[in-house]
Amino acid sequence: MGSFLSTILFTLISTTLSGSILAALFLWLSPKLGKRFQPRAKVLLWNLICLRFLAFMRLSIPLPFIGMRKSQVVISTIEAMPAMAASKPVISQTVSKPDYVLYLICALSSLWFFITAGIFIYRIWKSKQEKYLFFQCSIPVKDEILQNLCSELCREMKIKQKINIRESEYFSSPLVFGIRKAFLLIPEEYGSKEELEMMLRHELAHLKNHDIESRLLHWLVCCLYWFNPIVYMMQKRAEAEIELACDYDILSQKSMDYRSQYQQIVLRSLVKQVEQRTAVNFAGSCSKKEIFYRLSQMTDMTVRKKGRWLVFLMALVVFMACLTYRNFIREDTITLTSLSAPYRFLQGCLINTEVDLQCPIENPIEILWPHVYEKSPDKVRHRIVYIAPEEDVPAYAPVEGKIIYVGFWKHEAMGYSVIIQNKHLIVAVGHLKKDAINVSVGEKVERGQQIGLAGMSGMANVVCAEILVRDSYGNPVDLTGFTSGKCQGMPFKRVTYNLTN
Repeated sequence: MGSFLSTILFTLISTTLSGSILAALFLWLSPKLGKRFQPRAKVLLWNLICLRFLAFMRLSIPLPFIGMRKSQVVISTIEAMPAMAASKPVISQTVSKPDYVLYLICALSSLWFFITAGIFIYRIWKSKQEKYLFFQCSIPVKDEILQNLCSELCREMKIKQKINIRESEYFSSPLVFGIRKAFLLIPEEYGSKEELEMMLRHELAHLKNHDIESRLLHWLVCCLYWFNPIVYMMQKRAEAEIELACDYDILSQKSMDYRSQYQQIVLRSLVKQVEQRTAVNFAGSCSKKEIFYRLSQMTDMTVRKKGRWLVFLMALVVFMACLTYRNFIREDTITLTSLSAPYRFLQGCLINTEVDLQCPIENPIEILWPHVYEKSPDKVRHRIVYIAPEEDVPAYAPVEGKIIYVGFWKHEAMGYSVIIQNKHLIVAVGHLKKDAINVSVGEKVERGQQIGLAGMSGMANVVCAEILVRDSYGNPVDLTGFTSGKCQGMPFKRVTYNLTN
């Protein structure tokens, strides 16, 4: 549970950082882009930024080895255990120290979860209340002339969605709502037919361009990232751009007289909105500065570009922001498919972690150090070979964890291997006998549980079992001093290392 909550917090922080950078940059560029590109392109750009906030997955791309982050390793004194029968492998109980940083992460994640759930419940309840109010204060339209006008506009604007038309005396201008079932509210007193047609075109433009879905997207971002002030600025600016986009779609290629008449209708709607205190209607709900800017754009005859290449460029930037470039070694990428997210998040923080590693076989007659990590500057010894006293010696799991690979691992010349992902380490046990492995991928094993028999697969010329240890970053863990010489029983050592960046 703690790992799950830590993963949530890590994902939220990494996502909100990259998304906030994109949103802040676009807030700064928005006035400049508005002079050259259509408002609809800017609405699509805001939607792409919202998708970045909602894209919690982080696609990981392994790169060829170009460097190494060293993990400081401190190994404590050797502990030994008495010899045990092969049928009763020793499993020691590790007493872990309290991780107060992890407790803090869990507390913050829980706080975010409960506040987010509360906001979701409140907003859903409020939307249900508004929908109920709309139905209570409106009745279905029976005027055939009005129904025919809406049908003609839908055919002209190529809107295939079925629209339920209702009228109400409590609204000063048309209003559209609903996603699966679209509803159009029309005021009982709407002036001339030309004025009503202009207002209906504006509301139907919202349906045609899926602006209701865009607002839902902005709503979700504000619910999830309630702690980020940039998302509220983004939502406010995106709402203004949606209204500008509908105005531009209606007024493009129209005369100045038509634009002036449309401008007067919007002004009258704003006055009625203030008088009736209606939160949402045809005129929108904007600040004074945004209203003046919107009115000035109505009489602007400048032809703007659609900005398709700009939308494509933003989509590419958002996709790149979802990627995580990791500097792994190519041959080890198979063992690093699902690393521990909390420890990736805590890079730079000092975490003391204790892990008990158990000898993979009983009573090895010899322990060899044939390999060093040649790609590291300090020649880290991360592999140990345990030579078995005889054939068919049971091989045990050095740590508890989840099996992430079973098979012939040719990259390390370790033959048939079992790779275990622990909470802190990734441990591979190699040179096992081909048909004697009794575990499978996805299975959870305990420390000391038998996973197969020692063998001679790979490049081994004697019956043995070899272990290879990595930390959560994929870096080699130095096992120098782990054990040496001939061992009695099942020796093990508690490895204490500081996970630093």
